[in-house]
Amino acid sequence: MTRILALSLLVACGGDKDGDSADESCPNNILAAWPDDGDAAAYARTRVDYHLAVPDAGMSLAVTDSSGAEVAGTWTPEGTYYWWQADGALTAGETYTATLDWQCGQDVRTFTVRSDLGAETDAAALAGRTWALDLRTARGVHPLGIDEVLQELIQFDLLVGVSASDGVTLEWMAAVADESGAQDACTPSIDIPASDLAGNPDVAVTSDLLPIEVSGSTLEIAGMLLTGTFTADGSTMEGVTIGGNVDTRPLAGVLTEEDDGDPNAVCELFGNNFNIRCTDCPDGSGTYCIDLVLDTISAPETGAALAVISDEDVAGNADCATE
Repeated sequence: MTRILALSLLVACGGDKDGDSADESCPNNILAAWPDDGDAAAYARTRVDYHLAVPDAGMSLAVTDSSGAEVAGTWTPEGTYYWWQADGALTAGETYTATLDWQCGQDVRTFTVRSDLGAETDAAALAGRTWALDLRTARGVHPLGIDEVLQELIQFDLLVGVSASDGVTLEWMAAVADESGAQDACTPSIDIPASDLAGNPDVAVTSDLLPIEVSGSTLEIAGMLLTGTFTADGSTMEGVTIGGNVDTRPLAGVLTEEDDGDPNAVCELFGNNFNIRCTDCPDGSGTYCIDLVLDTISAPETGAALAVISDEDVAGNADCATE
């Protein structure tokens, strides 16, 4: 018995998540695809991706602009997940056509890139500002169905702030938000390495580890990469993507009623109920990890001020005492 069995088991049976499917004689199926056909506000750095029921080694994709010219990009197969990324930002206001040739014929979808992004922001003016990422609203890019899990697991916003900026380099920090949207004084703040804004207004932040405390355990995103685009006034980060490698073992006591010490407990839960398969951990310790990618997050600015909070600060705060 688990705490998340009440969640939708939509993908557990290999169902058709987005309604796309091949004819009944085809041995495969498109479980999900992105962007949606006819999307009129696609992100300029969107992935074009497909989740299949079974691998199709021969599939290929061409993305063309409104003139019919093919757009340069990289096609990446990862098991039953396939994705294409343009070499640069797609053009605001332009309409593109993605044509997938696969074992069941063709899948054709068009999408138009939103036109409200692209102007540079004042990097120096970002200092002292904070943005709220609600990971529960993210599109679960990989593994398919992970968004169903996160909606139950994560019950807070992740606050990401620029503590200082010299107009070129951004000093970052992060924290967990409480129910009011302010920084949770009973959860340690999170250090994030500095980054530059060379691609202004696009930003990319990397960290060896992003630890997020969840119900007394720690969700660790190793090799974290966060990308997004600032609006011109810096009030929002749009198209935010966050990814990395997550070790499932510390989550056993959170996702299951009891932590019986079985390192496979969460992987078995994911596999049996969500068709999410664990992969080898980067440290070689076993097959207990998942490669996580979440995207399409809109992170609005919040008035929350971030401060450094240590484990010692939490231990010494009487308001944080638990019975």
